[in-house]
Amino acid sequence: MNAHLGLDRAERSGAIDKINQKLTNLDGPIILTGDLNAVPSEPVYRQWNDKLTKNNKGIPIQTYKNQNWQIDYIFHSSDFIVNEVNVIESDASDHFAVSALLYLESSPVYTDAKAQSKELK
Repeated sequence: MNAHLGLDRAERSGAIDKINQKLTNLDGPIILTGDLNAVPSEPVYRQWNDKLTKNNKGIPIQTYKNQNWQIDYIFHSSDFIVNEVNVIESDASDHFAVSALLYLESSPVYTDAKAQSKELK
């Protein structure tokens, strides 16, 4: 899934409710990406905690050029292991792109990635 949410808090909250309804009806691996125009401390994202996690494990990263804010995200279900997360700075936008290398549980490299992930902790 991909989303670009508005700047208005009420509008954003309504959109997040609709996304949450869709998430509730999905079964299987999920990746949700997008410009959510809100920092990680906003409580609206906590409703996803039982279904999704942030690829950067909740540690804020700067994705907005003009402030030290994270407003762009990659969320994923527990079917994935995160191998790496990068922010790609560019003058093309006031947002920086977020990229992540995720391994799907059913992939042959998942077991190795999971072992490496535990070693890094």
